[in-house]
Amino acid sequence: MAELTPEQMREILRHGSRYQRAVQLLHEDWDFKKSPIANELVDAVDVSWARLLQRQGLITGRVNLDDYRSASQLIARYPQWFSAAGRQELLAEFN
Repeated sequence: MAELTPEQMREILRHGSRYQRAVQLLHEDWDFKKSPIANELVDAVDVSWARLLQRQGLITGRVNLDDYRSASQLIARYPQWFSAAGRQELLAEFN
């Protein structure tokens, strides 16, 4: 298990925006309609943060991002949530 950087630890302790977005993704609680002007899509950084939290054992969530079946089912259930980069990051480890 990789060590958390001081910046990552601060983000987690403060429950910063990246942390909150990652938790929402892991709990399948993404508020797609949050912004009336532009939808907030899951991007590559959100997926990376979610994986980091899951691998560190901090947030289990409803989906295992290290399992291809779980990751692909997440995309199938909520295709509108993901940017192209977010989808690519989610599946990159399985290619």
